[in-house]
Amino acid sequence: SKLKRNPVCCGIKGVDGSFHLIEAGRRLSEQLKLWSEKMNMDNIKKPETVSITHLHLGHIDGLGQFGKEVMNVKNVKLHASKSMIELILNTPKWNKLVDDNILIPTQFKSNEPIQISENLVITPIQVPHRDELTDTHAFLINGPEKSLLYLPDHDSWEETLDCVEKETVNEWFESLGIEIVLLDGTFWSKNELPRQ
Repeated sequence: SKLKRNPVCCGIKGVDGSFHLIEAGRRLSEQLKLWSEKMNMDNIKKPETVSITHLHLGHIDGLGQFGKEVMNVKNVKLHASKSMIELILNTPKWNKLVDDNILIPTQFKSNEPIQISENLVITPIQVPHRDELTDTHAFLINGPEKSLLYLPDHDSWEETLDCVEKETVNEWFESLGIEIVLLDGTFWSKNELPRQ
């Protein structure tokens, strides 16, 4: 079979059996099926929470799949920043998901931890990115045994390090106490390909 590439997305299984999602891309149904198999779960009916880094299309164009036309779920907590929630509430196709109690917007603030299950904490960290629609956040994810940084988008290390007030990438990672970094690996620098 051919290698399939999916948009950026992260699934997290809590110790309590809960399931949490970061991002909701267009291949969401395929990713949920894959995660069910890999995490030895019979079937992921719905995530308890969805946390969104920012509102560029590849990170949110699967939100509609939670609606009655596809998954038909209710009361999925949607963790997002103030600017993201405002845009969702002012966009008809996403606002309908809120009006129908499919998504429950839950505002987060940068650097304030969110307890999403008994042993699972996510802390949003604002990072610089093309913020023409909303602000952008990385997520520090702390579980009972390991912690990781989920950083799918940021504009440059220089700007990001300035934003988090650190001198080097390693200094930042060490200050977070993380073992794992999930990093957008497309390019190390925006200068690698002149056309990008």
